[in-house]
Amino acid sequence: MKDYVVWQFEEVPHGLVLDRLQGVQQTSDLRIGVPRAESFPSDAVFSADPDFPNNLVMADAFNNTDALVVVSQRLKEFIDSFHPPHVEFLPITILNHKSKPAGNYFIVHPVDPVDALDAAQSGAEFSVLIDTWVESVQKLVLDEAKIDPARLLFKLKNYYDCVVVRRDLADAIGKQKFTGVKWTECEKYKSL
Repeated sequence: MKDYVVWQFEEVPHGLVLDRLQGVQQTSDLRIGVPRAESFPSDAVFSADPDFPNNLVMADAFNNTDALVVVSQRLKEFIDSFHPPHVEFLPITILNHKSKPAGNYFIVHPVDPVDALDAAQSGAEFSVLIDTWVESVQKLVLDEAKIDPARLLFKLKNYYDCVVVRRDLADAIGKQKFTGVKWTECEKYKSL
């Protein structure tokens, strides 16, 4: 059994669906792991997607088109209790369908991506625009020798579509029964 899994989102029945992140310039920085704690705006917000007006349930983790890990304060505090290095917790507001704040939420933002993707074994397809960036993988194969064992969760350098989590942290999160979170084995992960 490998030491790492991929953070994925589990659908929550009638769970609130997020629209796009608003109030943040250079959202690409969030995708590629550029530190933003010093410059992150205090008015960053996700609105409820108006196409899903009957989805009202607040989860502990939310899927979103910006491919960010958005979590409840409770899940943020649990992860933070492990003191993960190279991770920022960026506060955001989620607005419900009445445009009212629905609680304190955070973007779990791993910074300083790890250069541990085995592109050949992963069946990586590279971008035509930036030839070092990986657009998709057939499966996720990591070179674990290149991963600092202290890294509890991280993004991969040049392949920014997923967050990788050390198995012991994933197991601890799983035992707490947080909603909206599931794990995928790296070798079963495929790009969308």
